[in-house]
Amino acid sequence: MLRIYCGPDTYSRAEAVRALKQELDPDGMLATNTSTLDGSKLVLAELLSICDTVPFLAAHRLVVVADLLARPQTQRPRGRGSRNQAESPGGNEATAALAEYVPRMPATTTLLLVEGVLRDDNALLRALRPLGEVRVFRQLGPEEIVEWIQRRARNLGARFEPPALRVLAELAGGNLWSLAGEADKLSLYAAGRPVTEADVRLMVAAAQESNIFAMVDAIVDGQPEPALRHLRLLMQGGAAGPYLITMIARSYRQLVLVQDLTRSGASSEAIGHAAEVRSEGLLRRLRQQARRWSPARLQSAYDRILAADLSIKRGEADEETALELLVGELAGGV
Repeated sequence: MLRIYCGPDTYSRAEAVRALKQELDPDGMLATNTSTLDGSKLVLAELLSICDTVPFLAAHRLVVVADLLARPQTQRPRGRGSRNQAESPGGNEATAALAEYVPRMPATTTLLLVEGVLRDDNALLRALRPLGEVRVFRQLGPEEIVEWIQRRARNLGARFEPPALRVLAELAGGNLWSLAGEADKLSLYAAGRPVTEADVRLMVAAAQESNIFAMVDAIVDGQPEPALRHLRLLMQGGAAGPYLITMIARSYRQLVLVQDLTRSGASSEAIGHAAEVRSEGLLRRLRQQARRWSPARLQSAYDRILAADLSIKRGEADEETALELLVGELAGGV
């Protein structure tokens, strides 16, 4: 069975992966029959060999491949270099070979491709879509986020007053990772009584920190509207302009480090240490983002951040105007 889970909502996507693992593990042996692979470096023959392997003392084998479809789609003609094209799942010949293989993949194997945001014209996605289940985890809208918090609260046996729901949704934006943690903490804090707006505002410092990361993610992912919304919420909450610029610059520094060290073949442990990232999920996300930026674009972004910082320090622009221009330009693709 082929499954493709993609889209910008990484929280819901991770929850779906967890649910799939539970579904495929009736005998408690799935962990020893699960292979997790880096699709950005994967060779087709290796992938097919792993998928063909019979599960050991279990009903299912799960093969999880991250970022396979996001690989650049090669367009080399036959001749020189065609061997590499045939070996790469992103090559034209391998695309056809993988699509031809999936229908005859062992029934005991589930191949799960976990991806970020994919273009509709992705050749490998188009070839594989008819052969399995494709689930797109899109970013939730404001009303959907409120409903999501309500469902989360019910699962926790808690209740949020309507103003508390709205304030929490506003502060955390579309970051479900942050929302899940905040909802859990607020439920424990309320200790059985309804969570109030005052309770939520007690968590403003933590929510603000989460909002900063949500803003930076939106900037790097090229989403101007969410990025500017998070910025305005932060400014309204009293966040200092120099601190916000520092956090934006830190994120781009991480992208440069991840990009350079990945190209040099450094280990994940070394990359995480250099970028000061302990979370495997966050490191994977940084790698996805770094692949979408050329070194020239990263340099241009750095120059733009420095110019904004200097314009504020020299009094040439007020903080709010300078930051809005900076965030809008970076998210727009400077």
